[in-house]
Amino acid sequence: MLNSSILNPKSIAIIGASNDITKPGGKVLKNLLFANFSKNIYPVNPKESIIQGLKCYNNISQLPET
Repeated sequence: MLNSSILNPKSIAIIGASNDITKPGGKVLKNLLFANFSKNIYPVNPKESIIQGLKCYNNISQLPET
């Protein structure tokens, strides 16, 4: 049985997030934003500061929640 935190997360970190929606990290983020995902979304990519309008984090240790 799947844990409820997997099916109903309080946040999602997208490792390898991208502004390029042809890349996997860009597609996942675009789809979450398009679907109006109501929880926190944290793009992670050390090469960017903003991705698809969201603050981007260099690594997961910088995220405000774990």
